[in-house]
Amino acid sequence: MLEIKKGFVADYIAYASAQTDAPVLFHVAGALGLLSTLCDKVGIKAGYHSLRANIWILLLASTSFLRKSTSLGIAKDILWRVNPQLFYPNEFSREKILKSIRDRHGLFLWSEFGGILSLMRREYMGGGKDMLAEMYDCDPPYVRELQTER
Repeated sequence: MLEIKKGFVADYIAYASAQTDAPVLFHVAGALGLLSTLCDKVGIKAGYHSLRANIWILLLASTSFLRKSTSLGIAKDILWRVNPQLFYPNEFSREKILKSIRDRHGLFLWSEFGGILSLMRREYMGGGKDMLAEMYDCDPPYVRELQTER
């Protein structure tokens, strides 16, 4: 049994639980997603690398009954009030998302995982899943150069 007694995560769980009967673990995920997004400058030195507060969260549950979208909506609303610029676009090209990530820290939020899988199958997104996975590691900047014709 998960037991969180104090701090931001406990406060968030109390707040979110008053809004919906979704599972507590969904609220924990929302709290951790918010913290990860808001703590973009926090890192832990681990040898050569600096570990950042990057997390990927996937809520898997039956449609409607367990309130996945409602749970995500609570975190989304809070973050939107703090800073709407922290959201990355739901649809993008590889070039646009590279620019967005290079320019600012942020959060991808899809209410349905199938949406991002569908986006990654588009021809212009070839290699997109690999690119995002590589960027997640926070190693030296991901560099992509395109040839332009004149």
